[in-house]
Amino acid sequence: MDVAYSRVLFLGTAGVGKTSFKRSLMKLPWEPNTTSTVVADVSRIRPFTRGWRTLEEDQWRVVSYEDEIKELAGLILAVYKKEPDATSPVCNDSFQPKQEINNEISYEVEKIISDALSYIKDHDLSENLKPQPFLHFWDCGGQLPFLEILPVFLTSRTLFFLIFDAEKDLKLNWQSVINIEGESLEQEEVPMTTLDYMLSWMANIHGHLMTYDNEGSFCAFPRMYCVGTHGDRVKDRKSEIKRELERKYQGKDFSALIEGTVIVDNTTSGQGEAEDPSLQALREAVVGFTQKKLVLKTPLSWVLFRKVIQVLSKKFNVINFEDASIIGAASKIPPEDVPHALMFYHELGVLLFYPQIDGIKDKIVINPNYFVDALGEIFPLSVNPDRERYHMEWEVFQKYGILVQPLYIELWNNYKDISPEFFIEVLVHFRIAVEIKTDKYPSHSKQYFMPLVLKSTRVNSSSTLPSDSIQAAPLHITFNSGYVPPGFFTRFVVVLANKMELCFEKDIYRNHVTFRYQDPNCNSIEHVTVTDCTDDIQINVIHHPSEQDSVSFKKICQDVRVLLEDAAKEVEDILKKCASGCTVDNKPTQYIFTKKFKYVCTSCPSNTSSHYIKLPPTNQNQLSQVFCENNKSYRSLTENEKVWFKDTSQFFSYNSSSARQSQSFIDSTPLVTTTISSIATAVPAASQARNNPTSRENEGVISTCSSDVSCIEDTSTKLDITDLDDVRDELQSIDYTEWKDLGLSLGLYYNTLEAIEEKCRGNARKCLLECMAAWLKGEDKVRQKGGPSWSSLAAALEKNGANNVASNIRAKYI
Repeated sequence: MDVAYSRVLFLGTAGVGKTSFKRSLMKLPWEPNTTSTVVADVSRIRPFTRGWRTLEEDQWRVVSYEDEIKELAGLILAVYKKEPDATSPVCNDSFQPKQEINNEISYEVEKIISDALSYIKDHDLSENLKPQPFLHFWDCGGQLPFLEILPVFLTSRTLFFLIFDAEKDLKLNWQSVINIEGESLEQEEVPMTTLDYMLSWMANIHGHLMTYDNEGSFCAFPRMYCVGTHGDRVKDRKSEIKRELERKYQGKDFSALIEGTVIVDNTTSGQGEAEDPSLQALREAVVGFTQKKLVLKTPLSWVLFRKVIQVLSKKFNVINFEDASIIGAASKIPPEDVPHALMFYHELGVLLFYPQIDGIKDKIVINPNYFVDALGEIFPLSVNPDRERYHMEWEVFQKYGILVQPLYIELWNNYKDISPEFFIEVLVHFRIAVEIKTDKYPSHSKQYFMPLVLKSTRVNSSSTLPSDSIQAAPLHITFNSGYVPPGFFTRFVVVLANKMELCFEKDIYRNHVTFRYQDPNCNSIEHVTVTDCTDDIQINVIHHPSEQDSVSFKKICQDVRVLLEDAAKEVEDILKKCASGCTVDNKPTQYIFTKKFKYVCTSCPSNTSSHYIKLPPTNQNQLSQVFCENNKSYRSLTENEKVWFKDTSQFFSYNSSSARQSQSFIDSTPLVTTTISSIATAVPAASQARNNPTSRENEGVISTCSSDVSCIEDTSTKLDITDLDDVRDELQSIDYTEWKDLGLSLGLYYNTLEAIEEKCRGNARKCLLECMAAWLKGEDKVRQKGGPSWSSLAAALEKNGANNVASNIRAKYI
């Protein structure tokens, strides 16, 4: 059956008129006194129009029980191919609950089916009843904490409205506002312009959700409209404002997803001929997007399954998996397909199902608003919520971002369908919160760090250091979108809080967090400060030396770099899972953001704008010549920059006579040259690695061969560049986006992989092919990892979770 089903998501900063615009699409009258949305408001909308001739009124409205029953009746006839009788599963005792089943759920399912059967008997349904398009409206809160949560709810089959206030200058920083029943309360000024906010979301919708069809062209979704509000106040400047925004996004990768920029007057909604014609044009655009671009070939049984769940959601918020299986059986869905149906409707925003989270995989939230409202409890609109006896708990939460157990139990106790721990597990899984231990609250209660609730701050980059401190050259994490992806920084800080100690005495903000780091073999303390600069993330490492330091600052910086790299990879994996939407007729979406670690130049004068040094593609060490992007010239590393790179001088300070004797021996035994040289290289590296078990050669830290891969080259099934076509064919079924992890496992340096990524402009398929070519040529330390062979490739694939591909290779070649 062809089903038209989509999500419409309203994004924008606080107070710009998202809720008013949603009301305008539904032809509801202008209402000036609205209350700010908390997290999101979810509505199921049926867009009745004259074109469908389903109702006399030309009005969009929230779906009613009668709407659901009428359509359910038609679906029952379609699924069972005849008028239901006593032998039909919907009429017999298949819905009779077993003892352990939720009796109330089963009763409601029977009632729904009974109402649908009564409708069939009372109405002539001889004509085929086609399901009408349904829309899920997600009106998202515009305050910064809510925006950090949104990646969890993003899916590709979505039409995005990016809302902005057309009356205000796009180049000014936006002011967070809370509206409570018509009263506006200004909050913090966010250190980000409205224009940057718009462009950031355009880039990140593209990065999270961009899909391609089998031919490599763009899929029909997602799509975006830029909508300016307060059109009544800028009538003479509409064209100018549109051109200003369009000039900024034209020519960008994400411009392919943008349908247009429109400025509307919400005050005219529903006023007939006096209504702003742009509103009707946008209604038709929503309908056209849903009907023409989002039609899915969906099994009838799955459609019936959805209808029963939607009707059920009017009374229940949460069901368990066994309840869903009962509904699936009545809808003629095989038991093994029920999880797939649930995931399908999770991607469409109908319900929330998280089978990947062990503690809650048995729960299905069939009313998303219930879950969203519960999350909203920790974001009170009032600056000073009714704290009663929880005054201290609220203060700890709002001042330090620490949500303590007594407070979250109190807040979520009213949501009886789900335990408070359910919400905590979701927040922890998506790296929105992390359990920590502090002295800010009694230790017998659980504490969770949630930086998204904190205030932001203006960072002073010119602050002076204590005289006894040393600072490494700043390290930046940059993104191909040009902006830090929404949700990335918060999750990055959360992951780091699980690896380093939060430094509360330095003050902690949403966009600026300081950690305390100490090497277990060292007395000195390092402060690692992480700052969201909108365009990139900056990391500063400040060393406070001790008189009895036994570990060098260089080693400490390289260890910190490993922690940062691991944290960024973990966040990237989580956001990739958030974006891994998959529907019946299209491939999974690909998370196409790429990140790079770059070193800020510390050689140029301090009044020079921030810029980077460019490293050589291989052999990066303290003796490397680097290229300054500002001076356009090569130079040596400064002392502040050297701390990020390995010191290779030890490899050249051996006895010359011993070297001559070794060379004489090697010359006389050519067959073992590779083995001896590998061992000679590995010995000093092994000594260093014992002091630094987390070291990585490609990050400027000395490392030995992996313990699970032999350092002696495997010559049994040796491969070379002429075997590239065979290797490519064997890797057809792997996830191309994981090519960098595979390259590292095979022995290629991180910077080699970065160069490949830049050369291929992030195209994952091309990157994988270039990566395999470099491996087959034996570049970097490939020889130490076993050399290019089928066995070393299979081992690397297994290490990265591609066990099926590895098994096929072993069966065919080894």
